[in-house]
Amino acid sequence: MRELGAALNAAAAEAPNDTDAEHLQSSAWPDVVSIAGRLAQVMVTNDLQELATLLEDAAVPDPCQIARGATGNSGEQVGGNSGSDTASPQVGSATSRERP
Repeated sequence: MRELGAALNAAAAEAPNDTDAEHLQSSAWPDVVSIAGRLAQVMVTNDLQELATLLEDAAVPDPCQIARGATGNSGEQVGGNSGSDTASPQVGSATSRERP
């Protein structure tokens, strides 16, 4: 992030009127694009690794939490009729309750 900030500052130094055209024409602009691209790649890689970890954790049920008749990862009831057209009950929001 610091490296990107320094490159942006260098590009801004060559843009006295602070216009987009001046920034794009500055000699530092290729550095800005290169650094921003590397930063984006690192951020996406980190996000994908976190997502993979979350999906792995969700795919392996905790044996202590499995109960007969509980829903599985697919939303189907374990041991139940998977072709059922009935919807599972929905939980109401906390704001919809009447207060005494």
